Amino acid sequence: MLFTANHPGVAPPTDDIPTMVFEYARNTKAFGTDPSRPVIIDSVSLESISFSELQAWSLELASGITTKLGFRRNDRALLFSENDAMLLAGGAIAPSDPDLSVDDLVYRIEDGLPKIIITTHSRYSLVLKALKKSSHDIPIENVIIMRPHADLPGVHDVRNLRSNAPFEPVRLRTAEECSSAMAVLAYSSGSTSDPKGIMVHHAGILTCMLQEKIMDEYYASKIPGVLVEGPGHVLTCLIQYPLYGLTVTCLNYLPRGLTVVLGKPPTDLPLLYSLVERLSIHLIRSSPGFLHIIKDNWDLTTKYNLQHLVGYISAGSIIDPAIKAEFESTLGIPILNDYGCSEALSVSFPEPFHTEYPRAVGKLRPGLVAKITDPDGKELGPGEIGELRLKTPGRFLGYLNKPEATKKTIDSDGFLHVGDMGKISHDGFLVIYDRKVDTIISDGKYIFPTPWEQILLNHPYVADCAVIAAIDRNTDKDSKGGNQRCVPKAYIVLDESVYGDASVRRHNSEQDKKRLESEALDDITDWFNKQLMINKDDLNEGQDCLLEGGAEATAEIPRGPGRKMQRFKLRALDASKGKS
Repeated sequence: MLFTANHPGVAPPTDDIPTMVFEYARNTKAFGTDPSRPVIIDSVSLESISFSELQAWSLELASGITTKLGFRRNDRALLFSENDAMLLAGGAIAPSDPDLSVDDLVYRIEDGLPKIIITTHSRYSLVLKALKKSSHDIPIENVIIMRPHADLPGVHDVRNLRSNAPFEPVRLRTAEECSSAMAVLAYSSGSTSDPKGIMVHHAGILTCMLQEKIMDEYYASKIPGVLVEGPGHVLTCLIQYPLYGLTVTCLNYLPRGLTVVLGKPPTDLPLLYSLVERLSIHLIRSSPGFLHIIKDNWDLTTKYNLQHLVGYISAGSIIDPAIKAEFESTLGIPILNDYGCSEALSVSFPEPFHTEYPRAVGKLRPGLVAKITDPDGKELGPGEIGELRLKTPGRFLGYLNKPEATKKTIDSDGFLHVGDMGKISHDGFLVIYDRKVDTIISDGKYIFPTPWEQILLNHPYVADCAVIAAIDRNTDKDSKGGNQRCVPKAYIVLDESVYGDASVRRHNSEQDKKRLESEALDDITDWFNKQLMINKDDLNEGQDCLLEGGAEATAEIPRGPGRKMQRFKLRALDASKGKS
């Protein structure tokens, strides 16, 4: 069965990103009548860039990289900061995690083959080390520093690179051009395998931008105080290098005359609340992790005037339904769970104040078609759980240098295999449970790690955790198939309180430590198995299962860029123990 969106799709864009974004912005009441109005405000320094400055600086930097560095159409720039100048010059930007290791940065350089690198003073030494190890030659003069603290030999200061020399900005004028020209090379988080370069075209990003406006128009009809157009302010506490953060911060609000206040997670709550109060901020966009920071400091919400705040949009992972319900009852505002992936950009159209499906991420965005399939590719009906597949106008071009991976992800019917497990209700609500590769199938039943982890995190002894599929070494075969049986197992980072207070911990022997860990893990496992029955309505088939693989203490949970959990590393670790 095919599921379609309730809202009509948008017309295919026929302009490139800079042309369309700046043209829309010039026609808004906010930036059209007052181009000195800030486009982005830094929440810490309170520095800002105005609309007129953004236009001028983008053109000047595009001129500089074109006339001084020879940047041409289809070239790529590896960025540690968002910038439209590369798009004006006809190139593609590759946003990158500033906390990458040298080897990870070498991989991005050799895979993406950037012509220039834009970085910060603090990351300059890491870039130099990566360039020395990389087989791809980038001359030092093609390294651009944002706000250098001192002169660096041969390196361009971005301020000095700007130029007024004439150049011809690259323009896209047809729907075909816009849907074939790469604008962003966004690397996957590496949560299921090594990162892949996701090639995203201009039309995909602009389609997402237009869909966002349709969504906000809908929200404005349901929630008093939602602003569709500026003047006004939105607070985003998003990591900026993933595609979602980049598009939300730079592209979704600029064309509508709304100013983005850029928070840096984890962040200073009193500072942000004072900005919400002073700037009458109506919307916050962040992650579920930021919700936990707010929850741990509930008392602060009573010390500021937050009356203009009418909504919170979360993205990055599924919100714990209990946290969502607590927030909505305490603050009286809807908590919306946005869902998407870089291959399709945003997918869901979050619905405010729905309660029937606690894990729902809303309905399909305008123009999307979806289906849910079983392991054999058979289409399933409403309420049936399977893999989500999508057909979307914003679909990516493919994975850079990985044609086989692209072929596996986009089928012959043009559907994108998202790799997430979920269901769509009879009334169109999309419920997402977990990544397909992380889903545990035990005796024919689906067990989704994320809901289990959310329960485990409520135990005072659990600081962090991951649930994986472990081989049941006591049984040869699964009761529902011929494969070796798998059972759920938890890896847990224990809270320091397990080992006593600081004075006691200093005197603990290794034997004491192991005993305390064993007692804590037994307590956690017994408590958790009881919680499964209490929360059974939220767990689907997993409600009748137990933590059969037990729990094991670990020093840390492996995470990739953006703190995405890498369960595949724990599975490999656990499997290796069985072979030794």
